[in-house]
Amino acid sequence: FHWADYLVFALSLVGTAGAGLFLSLWKRKRSNQEELLLASRSMHFIPVCLSLLGSHVSSTNIMGGPADMYFYGACGMPVIIALVLTIPLAAFVIVPTFYRMNFTSAYQARPFRKSNTVIFSVFQVLHLALTLYSPALAFSQVTSLSLPMAVVVTGGICTLYTMIGGIKAVIWTDTIQMVILFVGLVILAGVSSSKVGGFGEVWQIAQDNGRDVFFDWSLDPRVRYTFWGQVIGQWTMHCSVLFSNQMMIQRYMTVSKLQHAQISVSLLMVLSSLCVAILAIIGWTIFAFYKTDPLISKHILKGDQILALFFLDVLGAQHGLPGLLTAAVFAAALSTVSSAVNSLAAVTLEDFVKPAYHKVYKNPLTERMATNLTISLALAFGAIAIGLSFAAEFMAEKLIEAPVIVWTTVGGPLAGVFIMGFFFPWVNSAGALCGMLTSLSLSLWLGIGGMM
Repeated sequence: FHWADYLVFALSLVGTAGAGLFLSLWKRKRSNQEELLLASRSMHFIPVCLSLLGSHVSSTNIMGGPADMYFYGACGMPVIIALVLTIPLAAFVIVPTFYRMNFTSAYQARPFRKSNTVIFSVFQVLHLALTLYSPALAFSQVTSLSLPMAVVVTGGICTLYTMIGGIKAVIWTDTIQMVILFVGLVILAGVSSSKVGGFGEVWQIAQDNGRDVFFDWSLDPRVRYTFWGQVIGQWTMHCSVLFSNQMMIQRYMTVSKLQHAQISVSLLMVLSSLCVAILAIIGWTIFAFYKTDPLISKHILKGDQILALFFLDVLGAQHGLPGLLTAAVFAAALSTVSSAVNSLAAVTLEDFVKPAYHKVYKNPLTERMATNLTISLALAFGAIAIGLSFAAEFMAEKLIEAPVIVWTTVGGPLAGVFIMGFFFPWVNSAGALCGMLTSLSLSLWLGIGGMM
């Protein structure tokens, strides 16, 4: 890293957080629970869409996507079909239902409310740890900054502006960060492909080495990527995230109209598909660029560091550009972490603190106390995520696998309860609870066993 790279990186990191805070506090009439958690339902659908994108396309995808293409080829690309097929169910069933409920916590209307909240919180904290670890891994590869310090800096900045500015700061900061992310990815894809003779040459090398196979029609569940696994499996996973993830639901509740929420979610899937395509191009370019596998030559210690090594090798002489690209990876992480911290504070306040306070004191929690508790909970969850991120490297062999493992292990049973509530309303709470606990037990057995 040149000093110009450090400068660009620092300005991007501090500038986006500062701009997000300014936009959240500008013309704010009051700082209460409604403002901190739902932005008083005053947000425009474009920043909300970009904020949703920031959580959907996390730093694990940015770091892991090109690495996955480099090591395994294009058989993961049918995920784009799954994303497009998610739009009708998301826009016309999931979003209208939650929007009309008008809740702060997605779990307020459910039986066994607290167990749902606990499961969501466990999933989200584990996901936060992975998200913080990803950019720190990249930064430690291209700079002399240690991995622990990179984790603490990232988590600390996110937690700070989330505490002060609430969901509005999160959304505006996410918007700026997503612009930085797309600019950085497009620059990397364009400049790097030109280094190896243009995209035509990149594609030819991919074809010559079997990296252009998009569809594997195998029915063998042991195959890493098949058409059926990507389309059906990823469609189910993305729908379940929109059904039951407080981080996503809370965001599209911040707009003023139902139609705007539907547009936000629909655009989210389109932009996610575009991001997958750009990451695939970068992955193909990495494969064309290196004649010897950097993992074999010991230039990197983990396969997920290959993107960081690549943009340093390609753009290292262009002082400032490596800093911008590192900031782009961090932008994805900051977006996810800030959104998750805010949503964890929301569900904890609504589903645990308020009911407990009312039970003990026979009075509702005051607005001032609720606001202070929201800020304190955001700080606490940020600190927990920073601590757990040091164990993230043991969760999976490849970064792109880890969020899927965490979600299917912990979030899958939770999503099942929501889907059942949507489509099978005659199921009673005892049956739903038994099903969820059985599913959770099996998922934990398979998930933990797979990581050991």
